[in-house]
Amino acid sequence: MNQTRVRLLAIILLLGALVLAACTPTDSVDTGEAGSAPVLTDSATTTETDVVDATTTEVVGTAVDTVVGTVESIEGSTIVVSGQSITVDETVALTDVQVGDTVSAQVAISNDGGVRLTGFTFIRDSANDNSANDNSA
Repeated sequence: MNQTRVRLLAIILLLGALVLAACTPTDSVDTGEAGSAPVLTDSATTTETDVVDATTTEVVGTAVDTVVGTVESIEGSTIVVSGQSITVDETVALTDVQVGDTVSAQVAISNDGGVRLTGFTFIRDSANDNSANDNSA
């Protein structure tokens, strides 16, 4: 009788562990407030990076997230980072940002789904960072 209870308890614990593992989120997706557009955080891009420069602004009353990727275009008060169109906050200066730069963009997501750039950090890939000046990767 005692051995049956131990086996039953082991089965229940195993099933509970499987349910918890299945319910654990694996993607880093922040949908912000209800009805807002999701913003993906690509953490794989930041594994071998060095922070070169940073500009940040505090945001109050909105959901905050990070978009990491390559700057695809800059037109007026809009910047596109890895396909995500972002309106530039008036407190952020983009004087040093160029198309092709890799950045970590801090964004605020408003209730209507608008995505606003509140700060950014330049990211430099350090995978081929050496002093040998050998361009053979």
